[in-house]
Amino acid sequence: MVRFSFFIKRRPDITFEQFDERWTNFAKIVQSLRCVQEHSISYTQFHIKPDLGAPLVAAGFPNVNVFDGIAHIDVESADVLIKLMQDEEYLRVANVNEQTFADMTAIHTNIGVEEVHFQT
Repeated sequence: MVRFSFFIKRRPDITFEQFDERWTNFAKIVQSLRCVQEHSISYTQFHIKPDLGAPLVAAGFPNVNVFDGIAHIDVESADVLIKLMQDEEYLRVANVNEQTFADMTAIHTNIGVEEVHFQT
């Protein structure tokens, strides 16, 4: 299993609240797609809360909350993700919806595997 993380910035013409609401609704849309149901293991959203970052900024932490959200999708391989994201249904429904909240030119992507070293 591999995890893709998409670091997302909101479109500059919408508020953070609009971004957060549209992105939450996007999860419902993605979950309903046949191609996602068939090819993904999980999809999660990490919602940035700007007010939570203020104490870190005040303490001198660099680059706090550079992105507005992070999406994680777990799939069997990179090939599976490519197939999913090139699926006609995904392009027609999800990709079009993404453009209502995400700055598509500012998305950063990472791929890797999760290693849990500590859990309580």
